[in-house]
Amino acid sequence: LADADSALEIVDRCCRDIRIIGCMLAPVSLAEMPFEAAIEQYTGYFREETGVSTTLDIDPLPGEVHREVKYLLLATVQMWTARAIRFGPRAKVTVRLRSPAAATVLELEALKDHSALQPAAFLGGWSIIRERVAALGGEFDIAAGPDRAHARLWLPGVIESEYDI
Repeated sequence: LADADSALEIVDRCCRDIRIIGCMLAPVSLAEMPFEAAIEQYTGYFREETGVSTTLDIDPLPGEVHREVKYLLLATVQMWTARAIRFGPRAKVTVRLRSPAAATVLELEALKDHSALQPAAFLGGWSIIRERVAALGGEFDIAAGPDRAHARLWLPGVIESEYDI
């Protein structure tokens, strides 16, 4: 009986891990909902499956922002939250999106729990995001310390739908 309970616990843990991997890898669709709702839905599902606390602070983007820019922002949020898992189950992630008159700014923060993992895991693997942001005339900065990682993605102006990306 103890072996059966142990086996069921392992199966449950494996199923949960598969759902987390699916959450991390599946692209978020903008076809069925507004951009802000897509981020809320993704981070809500992420929070439910991983237990990582997520806080959203999102200003609505102007309606004319190019769809590819929205996908770039979503991909960045997805990569960030996936890496937050390494900070431990009690990590805290904050996603802030601002759209002042002359820019779009995405700020991401992760605070680690008391796990022994290093925040350096946040620093590598961002070359595609960096290149895409640079191609749009923006900046992507990331820094990690012993208990905190922070990223800032800045895009100039409003990149409109007619703009050829």
